[in-house]
Amino acid sequence: MKTKLISIAVAVLLGVLAALSAATYLVGARKEIDSEMRPVEVLVARDDLTPGLSTYDMSERGLIEKVRIPKKYLATGAISSVSEAQGQVLSVPLVKGDQLTTSRFRYPSDAGLAYSTPKRLVAVTISADEVRGVAGFVKPGDKVVVVATFGKDVGPVDVTKILIPSATILAVDQRVGTEAEKTETSPNGNAVASAASPVVGSGGSTKPQLRSVTLSIAPKDIPRLVFAQEKGKINLALLAKNGKSVSAGKAHTIATVFK
Repeated sequence: MKTKLISIAVAVLLGVLAALSAATYLVGARKEIDSEMRPVEVLVARDDLTPGLSTYDMSERGLIEKVRIPKKYLATGAISSVSEAQGQVLSVPLVKGDQLTTSRFRYPSDAGLAYSTPKRLVAVTISADEVRGVAGFVKPGDKVVVVATFGKDVGPVDVTKILIPSATILAVDQRVGTEAEKTETSPNGNAVASAASPVVGSGGSTKPQLRSVTLSIAPKDIPRLVFAQEKGKINLALLAKNGKSVSAGKAHTIATVFK
């Protein structure tokens, strides 16, 4: 009789332990399910997107939107803010509804200049120095006014005119996009500035060594810009951030410049 009671007690105890174990498992599984179904924010394409666009371009043009989806369906490296891909451009096409992920973006210098050139525009490089290039402080993404001056060797009088009222800088020398300046390592292990980095002068001041600027312009402006580069002189004037573009206006000569 005593042995029978012990057997019953053991069976009851094992049953209780099994029930507790099952309950614990169910609670854990429930928490995991709740966690997986917890809504999270992610940026998705509102339309088909082509390579070369930045997240800021997409946002300003209403091409992306922020939605909430269950965490379970969140793609690896999903982007929830435009700042997470700052200075980078889309390197692969996206279709409507696709999530934006970090793996689909590259710095323009890695993706290639073609990805930085806006659709329907072309990239043209012109020579520039510190005087003609706003003291060398222009950077990719800035907008500039292109001013051309021609001497008497190509016309009856010296003349200066705004050639292109607004052009976006795609590259300064070999630096493309807004990624941070890169450094290289010398054989002795010291970091040295890359070719696109400013040179530090006496007193610790930095002095950019500007040699060329690549602009995005309309195809119709190609011959005009190339002609001005070959037969005249070009100056760049920096436009204010989010400022209004200027009008081309009329040409000026010595007879009109002081009027």
